[in-house]
Amino acid sequence: MENLFFTKFKERAFRYSTKYANSPRKFIFKLSFWLLRNLFRVDATNKKTLDPIGNLKIAVITTGGVGDIMINALYVQQLSKYVNVKSQIDIYAHHKDIISGIFYNKDFVANTYSIRLKQPLPSEYDMIIEISRSPLITWVSARASSGKMGAEIANYAGVIGEFSRAHPAFFQSGELFDFIGEEYHLLMGDTRWTQADIGGLLNLKNASYALEYDSSAEDFLRKNKLTPKRYITLQRGSKTGNLDTKLWSLQSYSKLVELLKSRFADITIVQIGRDSTFHIDSVDVDFRGKTNFEELKAILKNSLLHIDCECGMVHMTHNLGGKSAVFFGPTAIEFYGYPENVNISSNVCRHCEWLVQNWGDKCLRDPKVSKCMETITPQFAFEKIAPALELLLK
Repeated sequence: MENLFFTKFKERAFRYSTKYANSPRKFIFKLSFWLLRNLFRVDATNKKTLDPIGNLKIAVITTGGVGDIMINALYVQQLSKYVNVKSQIDIYAHHKDIISGIFYNKDFVANTYSIRLKQPLPSEYDMIIEISRSPLITWVSARASSGKMGAEIANYAGVIGEFSRAHPAFFQSGELFDFIGEEYHLLMGDTRWTQADIGGLLNLKNASYALEYDSSAEDFLRKNKLTPKRYITLQRGSKTGNLDTKLWSLQSYSKLVELLKSRFADITIVQIGRDSTFHIDSVDVDFRGKTNFEELKAILKNSLLHIDCECGMVHMTHNLGGKSAVFFGPTAIEFYGYPENVNISSNVCRHCEWLVQNWGDKCLRDPKVSKCMETITPQFAFEKIAPALELLLK
């Protein structure tokens, strides 16, 4: 196995040379800072914090939005099964409450930390993995890579290391690299939730993740007189705000609500999401900004159907065992769409995610509207959703 420090140095140099191609001084500064921070790190097996005969200790740094973390929870679950030895896995992410909620009641995760407050150190772990889409091992101890902590983890370190060296562009920051990675995995027959399964070692294709929540969160439903499976949830928003090209228009949502009420008068229509998202006219209940993460999970779990763009709440609903109706525009149905959902697209053009830096800010074909979303009419959406609702109500 190639010296890990040298491998990581080459990857970092490539990343910075690409990111700061027009600023040599910044490239030199960033790379020099990285060298100073990492050059004198000692192999974790020499540190007292790792017992030579103790458990395998792994840190997973998961980045991205709620959907990315939700998908990566399946990866962590399957990784814990694959290593086949007693292990401790700690999760690091930007939002402590979200990662605590996503890994609620999961015994394969020991601790969850905010990456803003604590950074995992090689002296603490046998392996440190960074993952947004594809896993990148940034540290592995000698006892793990040599097989002393089990043949599986040594094999995994070798497979991931070989993959990252063969495909360095997948681990760079920027729109071009995200596009290259997604196109590669589409070609290989992967979906968003199997993308991290390098070599098929973790069997993500045939695995599932059960998102759980504190049962006391259902008090929120009783308090607000929401009967399970007798209400629909809607959300219009993304992590970037209210103007994302993934978002269907407010007018279209409002018209869809009117059509749903005309056919399903006994079903309550509930809007959820952040308080910064725009209000949808004619909804029966507005819970924007009024729920915590546990209550949100309870609401989605007991919803008859969730209606949304391709986003984190759709991934949450899937892992809660629910069904969604999802509007697809710039992102690919074949990559992000779950088979049980009502996946809606106008098919006016091919997905454009990551083609340019501002793909989420404005449509490439029409700067005034998101063409792929605006050509999905409320009537078309209703005709897709109504049959699914009728089946769910039987």
